[in-house]
Amino acid sequence: MNPDAGGDSSWALVDSVNVSEKAFNEDAWGLRGSTFWVIDGATPLSGAPDANKATHDYVEGLSERLWSASVRHQEPREILRLAVASMPSHLLGGHSAAVAIVCGDGDGIRYAILGDCTVVVATDGGV
Repeated sequence: MNPDAGGDSSWALVDSVNVSEKAFNEDAWGLRGSTFWVIDGATPLSGAPDANKATHDYVEGLSERLWSASVRHQEPREILRLAVASMPSHLLGGHSAAVAIVCGDGDGIRYAILGDCTVVVATDGGV
């Protein structure tokens, strides 16, 4: 899900790398206002035939909920907490993902990174 790369955004997306060789992409990113996130889904090792699609659905669901939570909050950990808490139980079973959330304002940036996701933020002072 790449819900809004413009509109009310106070940030500009310079580039995104989101390529998958699987049938369903297990990664997502989103941008809303001054909040940006990256999700790197991980296919369970179960070998189930629908594992790739189930992980895709989990990542899309999480990205949608990050989108919703980001309009009400500016603290990355609270946005993530609300997003995960609002996930339907059928999307939670056995899935995992790395997540990076960055929120910015006139005073700087705040971020939460869980796992091996990266978001590079360019400012007037550099990267």
